[in-house]
Amino acid sequence: MAISPMMQQYCRIKEEYTDAFLFFRVGDFYELYFDDAKAASEELGIYLTGRDCGLEERVAMAGVPAHSVEPYLARLVQKGYKVAVCDQIGAADEMQRGGLFKREVVRVVTPGTVMDSELLDEEKNNYIACVHYDGNTVGVSWSDISTGEFNHSFIDAPIAVALGELLTRINPSEIICNEQMLEASVSLSIVKYGMVCAFTLYKEPAFEYEFALKSAKSQFSQDSLKQLIRYRNCVSSAGALVEYLRETQKRTLGHIHHSATVQASERMYIDSNARRALELTENTQDCSKRGSLLWLIDKTSTKPGARRLRKILLEPFLDEAVIEARLDGVQELQNDRVRDKITARLKNIIDIERTVGKLSYGSMAPKEALRMCQSLAEIPHLKAALAACECVLLKELCERLTDYPSVYNKVIAAISEKAPQIVREGGVFNSGYDAELDEYRNLKNNTASVIANLESAERAETKLKNLKITYSRNSGYCIELPKSQSDQVPFRYIRRATLKNSERYVTEELKLLEEKIIGAHEQALNREEVLYKELVEGLRQYIEPFLELSHTVAELDTVVSHAQVSKENRFIRPVIGGETIAVSEGRHCVVEKLLKDEAFIPNDTLLDGDENQIMLITGPNMAGKSVYMRQVAIIAILAHTGCFVPAKKAQIPIIDKIFTRVGASDDLLTGRSTFMVEMSEVSEILNTMSDRSLLILDEIGRGTSTYDGLSIAWSILEYLSANTSAKVLFSTHYHELTELENVLKGLKNYKLTLREAGGSIVFLRKLLRGCANRSFGIEVASLAGLPSSIVARAKELLIQLEGADIGRQAKMASNHQISIFNSGASNEIQAILKELDVDSISPRHALEILSDLKEKAEKK
Repeated sequence: MAISPMMQQYCRIKEEYTDAFLFFRVGDFYELYFDDAKAASEELGIYLTGRDCGLEERVAMAGVPAHSVEPYLARLVQKGYKVAVCDQIGAADEMQRGGLFKREVVRVVTPGTVMDSELLDEEKNNYIACVHYDGNTVGVSWSDISTGEFNHSFIDAPIAVALGELLTRINPSEIICNEQMLEASVSLSIVKYGMVCAFTLYKEPAFEYEFALKSAKSQFSQDSLKQLIRYRNCVSSAGALVEYLRETQKRTLGHIHHSATVQASERMYIDSNARRALELTENTQDCSKRGSLLWLIDKTSTKPGARRLRKILLEPFLDEAVIEARLDGVQELQNDRVRDKITARLKNIIDIERTVGKLSYGSMAPKEALRMCQSLAEIPHLKAALAACECVLLKELCERLTDYPSVYNKVIAAISEKAPQIVREGGVFNSGYDAELDEYRNLKNNTASVIANLESAERAETKLKNLKITYSRNSGYCIELPKSQSDQVPFRYIRRATLKNSERYVTEELKLLEEKIIGAHEQALNREEVLYKELVEGLRQYIEPFLELSHTVAELDTVVSHAQVSKENRFIRPVIGGETIAVSEGRHCVVEKLLKDEAFIPNDTLLDGDENQIMLITGPNMAGKSVYMRQVAIIAILAHTGCFVPAKKAQIPIIDKIFTRVGASDDLLTGRSTFMVEMSEVSEILNTMSDRSLLILDEIGRGTSTYDGLSIAWSILEYLSANTSAKVLFSTHYHELTELENVLKGLKNYKLTLREAGGSIVFLRKLLRGCANRSFGIEVASLAGLPSSIVARAKELLIQLEGADIGRQAKMASNHQISIFNSGASNEIQAILKELDVDSISPRHALEILSDLKEKAEKK
């Protein structure tokens, strides 16, 4: 038996899209067949049935209504699938031989090429990345087609670390690559926190240099090409990505005209561990935005502004001039009246960036066109609010704002306030905009009055008072006259029918009017489609200016957001530059915001590349060591974004990289233990850091035996002291390491204080010079709810172990043969006293210091 013509057509098209669900348009439905139908039935929960196709057995079939297909596409794309949408092309009278509609795939929807607003997170970019590897170096290109953003970056060494960090930072929804990259991705450890999608092989010819260069030349501006051709691999990745987008989207990419070079040296490097540990964009409990730094500081009013703020937070500036310019803007916008005026206008501006993407694609709804141009009306008011600002950045942003009044006037005059989302629904245009459309609408809505007017005109012209226009199903509209007046009709009257007592006539005018009346509704819809296409074509000329406007609005929005959060949370302007991190009464702004029953205790920080290079911090669990170290990093990051910081005073040097080694767990995917993960991360830090970096190392060495861990921690501290000027916050439970203050240059002991009361402890959260006198682990265990019998037994065992003095039996010597277990109480007390500024400490602080020194003297 022969397969039916339609199913043959389906199979031919499906052969070209074997890696995608093929949604095949049949009338008012999209249908899926064979394995696609079975899989879609399971994934979408739709009914699985069958269709006769000329074979002995019916083939599996599932279908969804064409008018509601988008939610089904969304669900498949969110699950990581590709979907090819195959539509009927042309009208019924244009069918091919055999009575078949011509059909072709009009778009391929993939996770990285989504344009539907319902599928996109408004506050995040949705990137597709393309990676080309030649065996030595890597070219990476990535784009958000909903906004028109396109970037490229070149990586030479080390490939695994740099590529992994780049991909985890941009977090693409889809990654395509050449064959060599796909093979290498199996061995390279590049799957880290946040990057969950796999590499997908794309056709090799697209990556060939000459083909890729041709693709790039046809897409990008000359300025972009000059940057791009500096790196051969980037030409391959960018050209292949352009080809992939054209191949899948099957339409113009007019809003993608610029590819920006992303260089690591231009922005602060925050690795994936640091982004996660510092909870920059999501918390570590449920990975939601609440409780993150972004949650606290995001006061943006526009969606492009929210996306821009997120980027800045993950990639803070390193250019001191750029930072200072933004700080000037934040300073000036501390004025509530000015800031509120700007915010009120920003809130009325839609997501121009993504609307322009739809404009380029031809998928912009009439209502969106109207709202975009209504947003243009806010620009003059925004400029007026900025007019009085004096700082350079705000003046520049004001000058860059353009409202395009001719575009506004055109669209406002054209599109109705009640315009629908879909043009074919009708009612898109205002009355009076187009005479032809008004005529069709008048015919459709006022047929009786139109006929009555024509009837009156004919009576007046012919002087025949008995003339009337009638309608019948058989004859249509006719002019009817009594037979007695048939000899008086004009020559232009054409007899159509003879009745018993009357004659019926038509005229060319009446026939034309009849055609118009009968097809008025369809003609009106067709005319609206033509007019909307013309309007959209005119707007396309403004794609680049509109994108530039959106970028300007987004930049302004981030500065306003910084000003708002700074004012609300008592942030101060930091001093940028120098070599020293000097923070007075710094706070962890997120923890402070979340605290309900207690006030946050601020603390100072002093770090430089010399005598105060390493802060060695001791204290029991829950005392606040991790919070304190994180707050120093957060203050540094905020300063580099051009935001004020949570402190009383702050001086922040330019920091090129921030690393954290906080917490660990087994890596089940690669079979690495907790300790192995920890050591790998420390190794990465030591190999990547520079003298301008900030390191946060929390309890290094705890994943192995006490002496192994202690030895490793000690050795790392020695290395940091001797080989770098990087600023280091190092917390530990190995109290023996505190003896290194008298051995290693630049290392200073600090502790988070507590108070013993009634056999328990109270955390004071205050950072003081010196080391903790003991760990208080048993007391913390008791606070955690451990059974009292276990706590009591632990105390007995602790007394026995301390009596045996196990720790002092192990002699560990440095290169100078100095034991770090020798008592250094007097030296430590002297150092603390020498560094005290008695004029700046409060009476309570002084009592805490005195109590601590007394305890040290008694214990030693």
